[in-house]
Order: sequence, then structure tokens, then C-alpha cells
Amino acid sequence: SHTIAATVSSKFLDFSAYRGNDLRPVGVKHGCRWCLCVSRWKEVYDAYKAGNVCADAVPGVGLNATHKKALEKVSYEQLEEFA
Repeated sequence: SHTIAATVSSKFLDFSAYRGNDLRPVGVKHGCRWCLCVSRWKEVYDAYKAGNVCADAVPGVGLNATHKKALEKVSYEQLEEFA
């Protein structure tokens, strides 16, 4: 579900496209605010923690606009790290 209010970077868009979900054709670009699936956000967060991508690849999080349902899959602390 699209529960994370995010600000995406070019590095995230590259990551997402590599994973088969290219958001650029629908007009998403660096700096855009976009609602992300919590699973996609967690995927890039986990890749960052594993050292596979840099911190810039993890989208920034708008905590006040992120749905509480996101907390079923990620912790508040994980989200806050990129708020």
C-alpha cells in the first residue's frame, strides 16, 4: 500500500527502475513528492543498511503525511532517520 509520503531522489529513481518499477515515464523526477509503497521504501532502506546503495537513494519521509499503517512494516525510528 502507498503509505509513505516521500521525496524521491535520482538515486532512488534509478534503484526503483532497476527493480522493475520505473517511475520516470509517469513524470516523477528528482525532488518530487510521491506516495510510495512501504515495501519499496523498506527495500531501498534495507539495501542502504546492507551497504548496497548510498543514503541518498533512500527517499526522505514526510512523517506528518505518512499513514500510520506504514508502521506495520517499518519502525518509526527507521522512518525518522530519513525525515
